[in-house]
Amino acid sequence: IHTWRVYVVMNEKQLTLEALQHHQCRYPLGKVDEPPKYFCGKTRWGGYSYCEEHTKLCTKDESK
Repeated sequence: IHTWRVYVVMNEKQLTLEALQHHQCRYPLGKVDEPPKYFCGKTRWGGYSYCEEHTKLCTKDESK
């Protein structure tokens, strides 16, 4: 059984680390036990490294 990172497939850009720009979400996509090859790529939220959706997923703080 494989464990997968939780992410939403809809509208994911799936960019490589090299292709990410400063303003893009760095949430890793893929299997947890393997180094990530792709990252979300949506627009970063506030001062976070992730988009709004992934920031809330990781922090569980819906008030931010």
